[in-house]
Amino acid sequence: MSDIKTIAKNIIAEYGVEPEEIRNAAISAYAHSRGLLSKLNNLKTEIEDLEVKLKVLKKYREVKHYGEELKALSGRDEKKYKEAHSYELSEYGKVRTQVLELYPSGHIPTVEKLEKSITALRDKLSAMNTEFNQADKKARELADAQRTIEEYLRQEQSRGEQKRKRNDLE
Repeated sequence: MSDIKTIAKNIIAEYGVEPEEIRNAAISAYAHSRGLLSKLNNLKTEIEDLEVKLKVLKKYREVKHYGEELKALSGRDEKKYKEAHSYELSEYGKVRTQVLELYPSGHIPTVEKLEKSITALRDKLSAMNTEFNQADKKARELADAQRTIEEYLRQEQSRGEQKRKRNDLE
């Protein structure tokens, strides 16, 4: 009995949940932690998406000048430039296509802006991860306490039934 009282006191002290409310509190805490997990996963996906875009934009920044230089040339100079920089121009074409697929509106953010967005999202992810860990811990502790209390009550009920049977036999 003292074990169950200790558990009940700890739950009340830590989470402000009375033993008779523990089942609903455990369910609510679990739902909250799963909601946070879903948000975490969405945030991770968003960061990964931006990281892909950042990689493409950095590559575009590296090869963009080849395309711009080619546009400024004509005739024999253009032909020589194409021959001398065929690999770079090929890379420019591929990356330019990727950029246009990623940003069909033509509004292309700067690398710095994208890096700032990623940093802000990572900070948010870190804070949310801390919140999730706390919520998950609470959900697990409430569920464990609920199981312990229910097991204790089943044992008490079983003992009571055994006593009644013994009294009926006497």
